[in-house]
Amino acid sequence: MSLDPARPGRPRRSVRPGPHAAAVAALTLAVAAACWPAPADAAPAEKRCSTAGRTLAVVGPKARPESRVWRSRGVTYGCTVLPSGRARTSVLTRVPTGLVRLDGETVAWTTPRGTGDARTDRVSLFDLRWPSRELRAVPAVPATAPGVPRRSARVDALAVASGGDVAWVADGTTVVVGATPDPQAEFTLQGADGTGTPLYRDGSVAVAAVHPADPAVAERLRTSLAIGVVPGDPGDSDGCLYAFASAFRWDAGAGVVEARMRGQRATFGGGCS
Repeated sequence: MSLDPARPGRPRRSVRPGPHAAAVAALTLAVAAACWPAPADAAPAEKRCSTAGRTLAVVGPKARPESRVWRSRGVTYGCTVLPSGRARTSVLTRVPTGLVRLDGETVAWTTPRGTGDARTDRVSLFDLRWPSRELRAVPAVPATAPGVPRRSARVDALAVASGGDVAWVADGTTVVVGATPDPQAEFTLQGADGTGTPLYRDGSVAVAAVHPADPAVAERLRTSLAIGVVPGDPGDSDGCLYAFASAFRWDAGAGVVEARMRGQRATFGGGCS
């Protein structure tokens, strides 16, 4: 309470707004805030994958990609939009890339080494949802038996499939199949009679076939290499793990050849460790 200058010696009473006046004032402020334009640098309600840099591969519209791989200032990045609606961005490599393939949330790329006739490639595979699920700089030709060394070679064709499958053709002769790490995955080469011959597994990859060195064969391998699912096998899931059967197919000139991989993968969902 203070003295009222209009009436000397008489205290001035402070007037406090009643509940109704306070509500009107709050409503006025709310309306003004809704109508006032947001600042230009305000963060969007939903995070998206960046559209900056030089696009190397993209899934979905370029203006609003579902997944994207790009290079900017010497760094290759990968991003995917998670089921939650948030985007996850990862640094893939700081080394220049060769071939880059993207399907869903799975990206594979080659890393060239050397130049000209001396050039060789390494292959990497990365699941943009799971930073721990990856293959890093795998030699182009893995071991085919115990004690057989891995071998560097050029990669002529590269294929990738959502979920973590990868395949490539090395030196125009060798078909390699693989996936993000699964210690229990089994690789087989399918015979014409429907039986499967086990393939030697070198880590998470296996040599599926070696064909004669011939330019026509190399071209057919390069254009026919593909990854799909085993027909009639939808897989099985318990909510946190699902069993899968992938089919790797190619044609060297004598008809389609198929290798298969069976294993288990974790689902991307809540409640699963």
